[in-house]
Amino acid sequence: MVLSDVTNTNFSSQLQKGASRRAAVAKVGEPQSRAAVRARGSEHNTSQLKGENADSALHGQAQCPRKAAEAKKPAAGRPLPRRPVSAGTGGRAPQGTELGARRNGALATRSASTRSIQSPQISCSVALRREQERSTAASAAVTRSSERIEELREKLAAAAALEGTYISELREAQANHPERMCCLQGALQKQREELENMIGEIGSCERDSEEASCAVKAAEGKLATRSVEAEAADAQRAALSVETTALMEQIECLRRAVASAQLAQDVRSRQLAEGMILARKLHNEYLSMKGNIRVFCRLRPRLSVETAEASDMRVDESSNVVSIRSELQKSVTGLSEHTNSWDFEFDHVFDASASQESIFDEIALLVQSAVDGYKVAIFAYGQTGSGKTYTMEGAPTAPATPAALSRAVGKGAGMIPRAVDLVFEEVSKMRLLGWSFEVQVTLVEVYNEAVCDLLPGSGAERRPTEGRTDEGRRVVVKDAVAVHNLLRRATRERHTAATASNDRSSRSHMIFQLSLLGSCEVDGHARELEGLLSFVDLAGSERVEKSGVMGERLREAQHINKSLSALGDVVEALARRGRGASCHVPYRNSRLTTLLKDSLGGDSKALMIVNVSPLLEQQSETVSSLRFAAKVHACTVGSAKRNVVERNVVESIKNA
Repeated sequence: MVLSDVTNTNFSSQLQKGASRRAAVAKVGEPQSRAAVRARGSEHNTSQLKGENADSALHGQAQCPRKAAEAKKPAAGRPLPRRPVSAGTGGRAPQGTELGARRNGALATRSASTRSIQSPQISCSVALRREQERSTAASAAVTRSSERIEELREKLAAAAALEGTYISELREAQANHPERMCCLQGALQKQREELENMIGEIGSCERDSEEASCAVKAAEGKLATRSVEAEAADAQRAALSVETTALMEQIECLRRAVASAQLAQDVRSRQLAEGMILARKLHNEYLSMKGNIRVFCRLRPRLSVETAEASDMRVDESSNVVSIRSELQKSVTGLSEHTNSWDFEFDHVFDASASQESIFDEIALLVQSAVDGYKVAIFAYGQTGSGKTYTMEGAPTAPATPAALSRAVGKGAGMIPRAVDLVFEEVSKMRLLGWSFEVQVTLVEVYNEAVCDLLPGSGAERRPTEGRTDEGRRVVVKDAVAVHNLLRRATRERHTAATASNDRSSRSHMIFQLSLLGSCEVDGHARELEGLLSFVDLAGSERVEKSGVMGERLREAQHINKSLSALGDVVEALARRGRGASCHVPYRNSRLTTLLKDSLGGDSKALMIVNVSPLLEQQSETVSSLRFAAKVHACTVGSAKRNVVERNVVESIKNA
């Protein structure tokens, strides 16, 4: 009796719990009307079951023990109820794993979408297409989640129906089958646990569905933004296409213009090359008829620190005449006054405004003759302080950058640096035509009748000098940079001093020489040429009473004047020989004239640049310099000879 009451009480409580769970399931899986109906049905079934249990208990108390024992036995021909398999549990993979994988896939898709949208390197059209694909994938994920929810709802309904079946069986077996009832209660508990798991899974799926819906909305918003950007990009691309078409037309026009200009430039270059060849030929013929010694005159400009009175000097560049008028002088009796005037005509004259570049343009063809195989000598002559060293070497400023070391393009560069650059440019052009050249440098000074080499200790390759030992050492150089470095070193080593007439007076004669040895072999014929370019910066003549030198400076002035007098004797002898007289040329009277024998001979081209001062106090030295230059201008020393040798290579090999 007591056992029956306890059993009925437990069963009633379990029925109530089942009814409440079914109501919760109905709220999650079904509309509100169905949940209410099922809740009411569950309450009705529970009350009915409670009444039946009460009747059974009363009836059981009234029955005899034998009937109670017979009631426990199964009825004849009535099989025991079979426990059905729990719906939704067999043949199905765990729901948590599948939902987690689906959630991770959605999150990965969303992360990839975010990274693709944020990437600035993908074009608008590609990004738009990818956003559309991601939106479609997100929508498909939402659809699959919805289908899964419906499937779980159907399984939940089946589980609820199965629960009702279990309750019915429990009702039938409550009185007669307590053991079976216990089994069914265990199955019911298990089914309820599965129902709770399904409810949790449904909630998780719904949350995933909401997240996927949010992702779809965000993707749709980004898709709309990308669509706007794509439209703007299409419009911009259309505008750029129009601009590109116009630019291509302009480029084509410019190409045609460039081709036409290049053709005209080629024609002009060809004409210029032919003109240069003709100019060289005419220049050589002119020098041959002239006598090979040309004289230029350059007037030095007044310095800012000079306050002395200027001389009455006129330079007429059109007629190449220099005119000087002296100041008033009294006659011998002192009763009258008169002035003296002198006119000197040269090959070219330059006034005080002439630049270094304009002077070099006049001697460029002469410098190029050395590359053609001629001996060329250029002298700078004049009294002390007339600007000879400036004309030859230029302003004493050292280049500060490596680019400035390679070329003497400075405004104040002298004749020697400019000539070095020009020679190496011509050598480079000749090498393109098959010639090979070796360039050698010699730098010496004649100081107190002694020859001093200005290239000691240089790192360049050295060769012993053939012939006389007083010509200095020849150093092989590879480019113009090496020559400029040697020139700067020689400038530092040269003897200079300050006198009353000049703050930086050269106390020696400097001789710079470039020896050019070229060879070329064409069609079995070999040609060899040897050119020599010499620049001579002579020390200035000076009057001892004006320069105020004493001691060692006086000795230097005496040697300078003596060597210049020997040079004048050589020029006088050359002038007499040019007039047909047979006379000896005293080259050996001075070490200077001995070194200049090859440059002053009849087979070389010579140019003298006489530099004069504009000051009145130096007018007498200016007239003396101009008279000497006029004497040199009157010399006729013959025609220059080109040092070119041609030989047949095949015959030379056979003879060898």
